[in-house]
Amino acid sequence: MPAASVIVVASIAFLSAQTSCFLNFFLLYSIFFKRKSPIKPDWSLIYFRFGADSVYTLFIALNMFYYLLLQISSVFNFKNFIFYLLWPSLTLGTIRAIVVFLITLDRVIAAYIPVFYHNYRSRIPMIAVFATIICYIVFEQYFLFGFCGYVIDIPLTCDNLKCAISQCYYEYWLWYEQIMYVLIGILTISLVFRLFVWNYCNGVSSSHVVTRATRIALLESVMICTFDAFPSFLLAHIPSVNFQSVGPISAASKNTGFVIEAIIICRLLIFKKDSVQPMWSTSRISPSS
Repeated sequence: MPAASVIVVASIAFLSAQTSCFLNFFLLYSIFFKRKSPIKPDWSLIYFRFGADSVYTLFIALNMFYYLLLQISSVFNFKNFIFYLLWPSLTLGTIRAIVVFLITLDRVIAAYIPVFYHNYRSRIPMIAVFATIICYIVFEQYFLFGFCGYVIDIPLTCDNLKCAISQCYYEYWLWYEQIMYVLIGILTISLVFRLFVWNYCNGVSSSHVVTRATRIALLESVMICTFDAFPSFLLAHIPSVNFQSVGPISAASKNTGFVIEAIIICRLLIFKKDSVQPMWSTSRISPSS
């Protein structure tokens, strides 16, 4: 029998993934069908992230449900089935990280060079951005099946990511996550400096420069640093904290962060109306976001 902590952690991951999936679907439904929030073309990446999160957390919930079944009995263990649940999760996780990076980069450009952003942001076709993301996903599949030579033949005793994919791809995936955490962290620090430190030194109130899109970008970055990067650091540097001893703690932490983030965004977009549209800078140029 698995340790009680393993079941508890896996259950938290399962329930929080389900909740996050529902909240993100609710956000999309409220925005596009109920029209509870104005639809803005410049928010395409943010809307796409809501959709990606909905599907991503759905697959995580399925992963955690299957993991819980495996802890109950080996009768639920089907050859290679765990890979077909994990593979979409890895791909969607990659998409989410890229989108969060692009959203934060977008906000940094808008904050530092608002005139340039206002004049040229709309000229970048979103289809080009999405095509770039798709190309990277294709590269990842080549890396897994081509460069790493992965063959789908998973031991029946496998119940987690590390044994479900090759060591070659697992190490690449860890490096990819760490690099994205660092890049998003650097952009977030730059954005915070511009919005709060710089404006404070120039006597500009921060409440007049932080738009909803920027709040969402900052929120995403804080959630990633708190609920994604920190658990990964613990797993990497504290040997006693591992999948076998405590269960899917990284998934539980990550999805708890997703739930908190989704609740805050629901309040920001659906249940709260701002009477004044904030501006970006003392030049009074709005990024339409």
